[in-house]
Amino acid sequence: MVLSYDSYNEARNKDKQKMDRLESDVESLKNGMTKIFLLIQQNPALINVKPEVLEKKVK
Repeated sequence: MVLSYDSYNEARNKDKQKMDRLESDVESLKNGMTKIFLLIQQNPALINVKPEVLEKKVK
C-alpha cells in the first residue's frame, strides 16, 4: 500500500494528535497520583483508604 503525500501527512498529524493527547493524559495522571501521595504522607492512616475515595477528596 502506497500513501499519497497528503494521506501520509494526514495520518501523521492524527498520530501526533493522539500522542499529544496521551502525553497530556499521562501528565494529568502523574499530577493526580502526586496529590494522592501527598495526602498519604500527611496522614499515614490514609494508606488503608481506596484510591478512588482519595481521588474524590482531591478534586
